[in-house]
Amino acid sequence: MVTLLLQSRHARVLFFGVELSGLGLFNFAGCAACGPHFECYLSTFGLGNDNYIFIIIIAGYIVASISNIPIFFIQSTLVWAPMFYLGHILKNINLEINKATFVLLLVYLIHVPIFRVLNPFTDYASQTNPQIWGIFSVIGILLGFSFLPLLENVNVRGLSFIGQNTLVVYLVHAPTASVIRIILFKLGIYNILINIIVGFGLSLFISLIVVSLSRKIKPVKLMFYPLKK
Repeated sequence: MVTLLLQSRHARVLFFGVELSGLGLFNFAGCAACGPHFECYLSTFGLGNDNYIFIIIIAGYIVASISNIPIFFIQSTLVWAPMFYLGHILKNINLEINKATFVLLLVYLIHVPIFRVLNPFTDYASQTNPQIWGIFSVIGILLGFSFLPLLENVNVRGLSFIGQNTLVVYLVHAPTASVIRIILFKLGIYNILINIIVGFGLSLFISLIVVSLSRKIKPVKLMFYPLKK
């Protein structure tokens, strides 16, 4: 799965990564995109104490992992909330590459074949009930934020613009890519390379159209930036 990975300490940039297994890199994309906005949403509901929020979110994740709540949006919210909250925390922390970074990278890489052996019929952990594999999502997020500053000096036309609109691109490209993939399958096009190129290209193009609309049409802007005047 091709995922968008973005945000750096001094300048917003973007690059692309391929998810190995689990939800690590995919969750990194999410927390990088939405983490900076998370604090605003929390303050809307009167939640300003990080310690209380952390306890509530972790408790919710444990409940979701154990019970697997049948109501999809509740189960998904409880599972994904820690990842977005981690983005909220890491936005103020400058992670550096050190020995611990390479230890985490080694652990992440080692878990991939272990996961495949234990789960031979799937390529990635459940996105609604990852259970113990959720730990590797956190590791993937930490690795992403550690290595991303290496791209601060990358100067590619258009990447800064996409990075500045991270939230919209992240939210729009995933469902759009899924619809495109379904259409390609219906047309009998199963070639992986074609699916990746067409799916990625069109989903990014449509995401940028939505970015443009969010700047011109108030209802669209309200959908993505409800607290922005």
